[in-house]
Amino acid sequence: MRRLLTASTATAAGPAAYVVVLAVRLLSRQVNADSVNAHSWPHTQAYLNERGIAMHLTPREQERLLLAAGADLARRRLARGARLGAVEAIALVCDEVQEMAWDDVPLADILTRAPGCVPRDRLLPDVAALVPAIEIEALFSHGTVLVHLTEPFGAPLPDSAGSVRPATTEVELAPGRSRTRATLRNSGQLPIWISSHVPLDTLNPALDVSVSGAGRYRLDQPAGVSVKVEPGQAREVGVVQIVGDRS
Repeated sequence: MRRLLTASTATAAGPAAYVVVLAVRLLSRQVNADSVNAHSWPHTQAYLNERGIAMHLTPREQERLLLAAGADLARRRLARGARLGAVEAIALVCDEVQEMAWDDVPLADILTRAPGCVPRDRLLPDVAALVPAIEIEALFSHGTVLVHLTEPFGAPLPDSAGSVRPATTEVELAPGRSRTRATLRNSGQLPIWISSHVPLDTLNPALDVSVSGAGRYRLDQPAGVSVKVEPGQAREVGVVQIVGDRS
C-alpha cells in the first residue's frame, strides 16, 4: 500500500484525495486496475459517498501529497515558459528528492542532482537569496534520512534580498561605559565558552573571574562573539560595565 500511495502522488493530476481514493479502491479490489484512468475525481467522490469509504492520512502523508501538488504547479509553470517563485521551486526540488530516495538513488547522487531540477534562468529574482538551504526528510528503503541541500538555487547575487550593506564608518559599541580588564581561569576539566553579552557573575562555577573594577561586567565584544577558555588556562580579556538592565 505504501508504495502504491506514494508512487501515485507523483502523478497528482487532480485533488490529492483522488489519488488516495484510487489507492484505496485498488487495494480493496473494488475496481479493476486497468480502469483507473477512466475515473475522474467527481466520479470517484460519488463512489465514495455511496459506499461510505474513507481513508485517514497521517500528517506525513498529508505533507507528501501537498508537496506533490506544489511540484505539479512548478512543472506546469515551467512547461508554459513561466518562471518560478520560491515556494513552488522548493516544492519541486523536495519532490524530486523524495522520488529519488524512493528509487534508492544514493544520497551522494541526490545531493548532486537535486539542485539541477530548476534551471537558474527560470527563477524569479532573489529566489536564491531567499532560500539559502533546503532540508527535507526523505524516505529510503532503509529508513528516513534528513537531506540537506546548501544553496540549492545557487549563490545569491550581491545586493539581493536579505543582503547586508555595512556602514562606511565605524560604530562605537557601548559608548560612554566604563571598561577594564578581567582574568578568566578555568578550574574545570572541559573547555568553557563565554558569550559576549553574558554577565561575568553568572558564568560557569568552574570559571574563576577576577575583575579589576567595581560593578557588573560582560565581555567587551560585539554581539555573537564568544571567548574560549581551555581547562587550566587563565585568559585576560577586556570587559565593559553593565548599566542597569542593559548589557
